[in-house]
Amino acid sequence: MAVAFKYEAFTRAGDEANGEVMAASEAEVREQLAQRELLVLTVKKAGAERLANKELRLRRDKVRPKDAAWIARNLATTQESGLPVFRALGLLAGQKAGTATGALLADAQQRMADGSSLSAGFRAHESEVGSLTCAFVEAGEARGRLGQAFSRLAELLERRVALRRKIISAAAYPVVVLVLTVVLAIAMLVFVMPTFEQMYTQLGGELPLPTQLVMSLSEFVRSTILLLPIVVGGILWGVRTWLRTPAGHALWDRQILRLPLVGEIARQSAMVRFSLTMSSLLDAGVGLLEALRLTAAATDNSVYSGAIERTAERVREGRGLAQAMAEERTAFPEVLVQLVKVGEETGTVADLLARLARSTQEEVETRIDGLTHLLEPLLIVVLGGIVGALLLAMYLPMIGAPALVDGAG
Repeated sequence: MAVAFKYEAFTRAGDEANGEVMAASEAEVREQLAQRELLVLTVKKAGAERLANKELRLRRDKVRPKDAAWIARNLATTQESGLPVFRALGLLAGQKAGTATGALLADAQQRMADGSSLSAGFRAHESEVGSLTCAFVEAGEARGRLGQAFSRLAELLERRVALRRKIISAAAYPVVVLVLTVVLAIAMLVFVMPTFEQMYTQLGGELPLPTQLVMSLSEFVRSTILLLPIVVGGILWGVRTWLRTPAGHALWDRQILRLPLVGEIARQSAMVRFSLTMSSLLDAGVGLLEALRLTAAATDNSVYSGAIERTAERVREGRGLAQAMAEERTAFPEVLVQLVKVGEETGTVADLLARLARSTQEEVETRIDGLTHLLEPLLIVVLGGIVGALLLAMYLPMIGAPALVDGAG
């Protein structure tokens, strides 16, 4: 069934060519536009436009990794089509008008109009786009291969965004289930347990120990229910503040790596980030020392960023990359070190690291899917166990109701 799609594109001459077509899918729209020799920027369902605009207004205050990937991908497309980068910046800024991304592109174009280079325009927004993006632009300008640099940057950012989204999606399920469990337990203690407590008080007699414990817990929760959000909020704020300190962040990163299952996923994710970032930077023409510095800065885990920084220091002293990495056995597995060694001997370090990144990312995604499937029944058991235990404690005196009646008599 065909639906309306709105598209934003431009011709080979650089003129805007926006419009609306009827098609069964986004792929069909892109195929139609390709036959008309149009270079496509965006395609979206007409009915989703309002929702997308709302999302942009809500998130217009910062340039997200997803936005940086969008910039890189579209600048790569315009460069491959032969469109001057100055005109491309104007076209893309118009597509993102009213957002932080649009403002960044417009400012970069204005700086070029004032005589600055494209890399200088991006470097002025380094805090927004990151030093990694600036390094790619500078390397592309220096080598006269700006289109290739943007293409490699887009691939790097897109793969990192995809992996991060995968990890967040996997972590969201257990968090939602645990929050739901806590909410249900509190609701039972606050609203259901008082009814049972009143009934058992009228019957008299001695209650089973589990019921007494649940009644005491119910009374405590009801007496502190107004303070509970403040206490929980304070704890979360304190933990978040502590994790932002170097010591807290380092301790958290070390403990994550020691966790069963999760630790292995964290280690492999760090390897994907290292391999993919290094291969992209080296392929773009960035020097080895600068590539190591940028990779260390782009690594989330402080254990690995520290290992990369120490590796860079050894390389600065004159050692080979593989030899320098070999001294960080806890961070770099033997297979990675040997792969880099072969790459140094054959001059294919970037290519081999890119291949390793692809295969490792597929393995990480498989592990994440497996862990998610393992957690689903486990969390259901936890949810059912907690709620079931509360219900059992509430109804346990009824099983021995004659004893309660005898106690009352």
